[in-house]
Amino acid sequence: LAVREWFDEMWGLAAPFDLAALYEARFLPHSPYLIYLRMLWEKYGAEVQALAAADQFGLHLASFQKDGVTMAKMILSRYGGVVIADGVGLGKTFIAGELIREAVEERRQRVLVVAPAALRDGPWRAFKANVAFNFEVVSFDELSMDRQLHPEHRAASSVLAHPVNEYAMVVVDEAHAYRNAATIRADALNRLLEGSPPKNLVLLTATPVNNSLWDLYNLLAYFVRNDATFAAAGIPSLREKFKHAAATDPEALDPDDLFDVLSPVVVRRTRSYVKHYYPDEELTVNGVNQRISFPTPEVLPVTYDLATVLPGFLDRFAAALDVPAGDGGDGVIDLRDGGAGTGVTAGIGAELELDLD
Repeated sequence: LAVREWFDEMWGLAAPFDLAALYEARFLPHSPYLIYLRMLWEKYGAEVQALAAADQFGLHLASFQKDGVTMAKMILSRYGGVVIADGVGLGKTFIAGELIREAVEERRQRVLVVAPAALRDGPWRAFKANVAFNFEVVSFDELSMDRQLHPEHRAASSVLAHPVNEYAMVVVDEAHAYRNAATIRADALNRLLEGSPPKNLVLLTATPVNNSLWDLYNLLAYFVRNDATFAAAGIPSLREKFKHAAATDPEALDPDDLFDVLSPVVVRRTRSYVKHYYPDEELTVNGVNQRISFPTPEVLPVTYDLATVLPGFLDRFAAALDVPAGDGGDGVIDLRDGGAGTGVTAGIGAELELDLD
């Protein structure tokens, strides 16, 4: 009873308080544009500060390449993998080279580069000969036949110079060659990435999508192992996100449909982007500053007669494929409806045109 009387007394002494007026006095209106800038800063401020602070590079790189290295390092630190998908001619090899240098020289780690044989013996051999740090380069096929990764294969041989778990970083050039998950190549790469400690994965490709969006999904799956990795961005399932995007008419597909997935894990700049945001960019080559420029392509039509080059070949080829249903015996796929020959002929024709071009 005494407590209640005390409370009533205190309540009676209370004075009206206008809380709304207090907040109104402190309210400052802001323009929508300023609010938009604030939102951008909250989302990308850390990246902007990291780009501005980054100034220690062992290789001679252009500004946009340095920014690419910095972005790739941030992605690697968070996801353990990155797709560097800059356009052709923008120096993906040198961006990867700086990542390799940091791993080898600064962290004393082993790095393995996996590339097509032509690039292994060409650009990567030349790059390796011009730097002071060492790393290992093998071809796609060599990796697939390494005894550590495929001990069950009789033809397997010792390709890798070190035990699999000693490699801390794996760089895959022309990574779109691994877009099909159901291949020996993909199996070898997955086995390579297994083990402890986890390996950083750098995928280099100017064409991450060749046949469908699933190509890109399969590349991301090499290091994005959890389907709910992007749940915080409103994507509870990565597979379902790609499934929805792949089912959408390509003409109606909006870049924003996959932005929340690609922005955190992909470094992608085009030549037009570089020319617009890095004008008058210079690069030091052999001690000389050279302005970066991109040639303007000129398309020259070439007319030719395919029938003259290969007279009657396509007709004979189509006839050889057009086997009646049920013929061919056991172990031969039944090409039904008689349409296979026409389809393959069209494909062969297209490939021949590309070769002749």
